[in-house]
Amino acid sequence: MKRILYVVLLLLTLYTVKNVTSTSKRSAGFYCKDPKISHAFNGDTIPWNMVFIISLIYTFVILSIVELRLSLSFKSCRYVFHWYVNFLVGALLNLVVVEVLKTLIAEHRPHFLHTCIPDQHEICEDGDYIKDYSCKNKNYDDHFHNDSIKSFPSGHTSFSVYVGIFCLIYLRRRLAIKPLNGVIELFLKLLCITWALFCSLSRITDRRHHWWDVLTGCMIGIFTVLYITKSLCKDFNSFAQQDGTASSTQKVS
Repeated sequence: MKRILYVVLLLLTLYTVKNVTSTSKRSAGFYCKDPKISHAFNGDTIPWNMVFIISLIYTFVILSIVELRLSLSFKSCRYVFHWYVNFLVGALLNLVVVEVLKTLIAEHRPHFLHTCIPDQHEICEDGDYIKDYSCKNKNYDDHFHNDSIKSFPSGHTSFSVYVGIFCLIYLRRRLAIKPLNGVIELFLKLLCITWALFCSLSRITDRRHHWWDVLTGCMIGIFTVLYITKSLCKDFNSFAQQDGTASSTQKVS
């Protein structure tokens, strides 16, 4: 029940932060003709909704496969629910941290000049610092203009790294009890690593983030997953220990 409350509170926090940033116009100064923010915008290789949906489904499938492998009983459903709620708490915590940092640290994306087309950009001298400007590009709305100064840190990276490492740690700890076929286990672990790497590197090749945004997002994902697996999941062995204690008590009686 406590963890479900955590989920609700984090959802409310995330909604509040995103609502505030999406309904208010924001701006941040930039240097004229800065090559780091002069790249063209060509879209996302992996849209955010795809990252979110695939990550949630993939994690649930992994948990279900492993727990059913360990025990074909109602207990398996209880375990899946327990680990998945813990996973959601960490996922939401990750999203809140990233969104707060994006709001506090307004950094231009690599395609900022292309998507905004600031009114002062054509008349300024190279290296001039421009603070007061407005976006002339009518092909994008205010929401997208606000998003163009939310480069730091990378949300795609932090979320995909969190998901990938969470599943890796889960597989290592739970499959130690009853291993899967070696090829299948290796395949599942490679999927975790590949997903995190592909989502992260695509943010750089898409010119949606600078390399330091991706690196910071990776660190946030790692810190979040270490906190969740240690504090809430107890290294994925708390249930096993409790069951073992209960079994030994019954044998003694």
